[in-house]
Amino acid sequence: MKKKAPSRKSAATGFHPGLILAPVDFSNPNKDALKQAVQLARQYGAKLRLLHVIEPPPYPEFGYAHIAAKEARLKRVAAQRLQELRAQAPLRSVSEVDIVIRYGRASSEIVTEAADSKADLIVLATHGYTGLFHVLLGSTAEQVVRGAPCPVWVERTGNK
Repeated sequence: MKKKAPSRKSAATGFHPGLILAPVDFSNPNKDALKQAVQLARQYGAKLRLLHVIEPPPYPEFGYAHIAAKEARLKRVAAQRLQELRAQAPLRSVSEVDIVIRYGRASSEIVTEAADSKADLIVLATHGYTGLFHVLLGSTAEQVVRGAPCPVWVERTGNK
């Protein structure tokens, strides 16, 4: 017998996510977004996927031979930090939490992971940069909202 896919709709709210994608960058603003993702996952009985994206350096590093070793080290550290995060009390209350680590530009990797995993919702933080900081640093949240294949919940925190 085929297992029925979770419905994205519910009678009460009109939306019932089965998989929530929560990008994690370990920043303070991200903590509020993660709390929201956990709350939504518990409320809907949804699976929670934690995604960490390791971004390449903005400029070429001296000694390209070391880039692969550095990427592997960064992945090990990120995996350890995500495992520690998953073991904390709030995330233990979610029935299913898995971890994904990707390498590349954060906004495009978040959108790609949402599409690949058929996520029903992305919950992420914005750091709230404005003016010159926004121009120089860009807005990952803004780019995810524009390209996401599913609804995006943006938790506004940080510099307001």
